[in-house]
Amino acid sequence: MDDLIGEKGSRAVRSTAEDRHALARLLASAGTLLALGLLLVMAAYLLTPLRCSSPGADALRIALLVIALACELALGFRALPRLRSFMRNHDLENAIAAAAYLEGRDPAEPPPGDFLFRWFIPYWKAWLVALAAAAFLAAALYLGALA
Repeated sequence: MDDLIGEKGSRAVRSTAEDRHALARLLASAGTLLALGLLLVMAAYLLTPLRCSSPGADALRIALLVIALACELALGFRALPRLRSFMRNHDLENAIAAAAYLEGRDPAEPPPGDFLFRWFIPYWKAWLVALAAAAFLAAALYLGALA
């Protein structure tokens, strides 16, 4: 490989693969912190009907909310700034450019016309809000069934 593209070229290929892995790790850590925070809030919310019947439920609910807050603080002050810095350093302007970069394509070329690039990635924030709203609605309906 070094003979074909030179030593400098093989280092560039390795660094690009390493950069893609770094971006994937940053996205995974941000997603994990966000999902964990939401799940902990949901778990605390579901413990609400147990408040009357169990004295330890309040303490558990508060502990879950404190851990959820810690997850969201780590997301906001650690994971997202690192992700933004990576994207700025690699000239990735938006989620579509980041997805193209992860796939090894040039972020400047036009994206494919499939569902992922047309409807999901450009509107990822709306999908995330819809998912969280559906989860809270399901929990509210569940709590209504318990009452």
